[in-house]
Amino acid sequence: VLSQSYRLPEKIHTMATTWIDRCTERHPKPYKPRKAVGEVRTMNKSSWRDPRGVIDLINESLSEGQTVMVLASCGFMLPHVIKELKSAGIPFHNPYRTTRGDWNPISQSGGSMGNRLRAFLNTDHMFPEWTAKQLHLWFGLLQSKGLLRRGAKSEIHEMALDHPGRKLTFQDWVGYFENGDPFGFNPVSIDWLLDHAKESSKRGLAFPAEVIKRQGADNLFKPSVTVGTIHSVKGGEADVVILFPDVSRDGMLEWQRGGTSRDSVLRTFYVGMTRARHTLVLPRPASSLSVPIRQAV
Repeated sequence: VLSQSYRLPEKIHTMATTWIDRCTERHPKPYKPRKAVGEVRTMNKSSWRDPRGVIDLINESLSEGQTVMVLASCGFMLPHVIKELKSAGIPFHNPYRTTRGDWNPISQSGGSMGNRLRAFLNTDHMFPEWTAKQLHLWFGLLQSKGLLRRGAKSEIHEMALDHPGRKLTFQDWVGYFENGDPFGFNPVSIDWLLDHAKESSKRGLAFPAEVIKRQGADNLFKPSVTVGTIHSVKGGEADVVILFPDVSRDGMLEWQRGGTSRDSVLRTFYVGMTRARHTLVLPRPASSLSVPIRQAV
C-alpha cells in the first residue's frame, strides 16, 4: 500500500482523503502528501455548459508552463470545452484514449491529419527534402488540378510502398508539380498547404492550422492539455486539474440511493481529484445534477 504520495500536495491530499473517507465500505489507506502546499479553489463563472472561464484559466496555466487536465464524469459534458479549445487554437489530446477522435483531433497514427501534417512540416531546408513515405502522406491532402502533373499521386504512392525510406531531394520531388517549385523558394508553410488542399482536407486542417499560427508547430504535436472523462485518465496526472462536479441522471440516482451506490460516485470523483499535482479547480455546477465537492473547499 502506498504510504507516500509523490503527486498530491497537502491541500489536495486533505480534500481528497476527507472526500473518500465518506465511503461506507472502505478500508482506510493512510498515506502522506508530498512536501508542497498546493491549491484547491472554486470557479463560479464557468461550468461545462459555459466553459469560457475554463479556457481563460487554461491559457493562464499554459503561459506558466503548466500542464492541464479537464475532466468530467461523463463524455457528454466535454463537447462545449472542446469547441472552445478549438476556437482558441489550444492543442489538446487524451493519450489514454487514443481511439477517441474527438479527444484527439491531431492524432499522429497512420494516415491521420496529425501524421500528414508532421510529414509536411518535417523539413527546414531552403530546398526541402522528404522521404517517399512522408511525401505520400502530405500529397494526399493536395488538390491535383492545376497543381500536380498527371499521375503524380499514383507514382508517389507506389514509391512509398516499395521504398518508403527513400530520400527525395528538391530535384526529385519538384518534378511532380506542373510549374516546378510550388513554394517559389519560400519556406514550407501551413498557409500554403491550406491554399492548395482539396476541399475534403480543409476542414481537418482548420484547427491544426490555427494552433500553428498562434503557438507554432511544436505545441501542435506535444499538447499540454488533456481532455477526457475521469475514468479515461486513471493513472494520469497534470499540474492543474479542472474537475466539473456534475453527474448524469443515473449518477445522481446512485448518489441519492446512498450506501455502496454512492460509494461508486465518491470513488470516481476521488480519482479525478487525485490527478492534480499543484492545483485542483472546481467550476460551478451546470444544474442540480451535481455532487457537493465544492462544499468541502
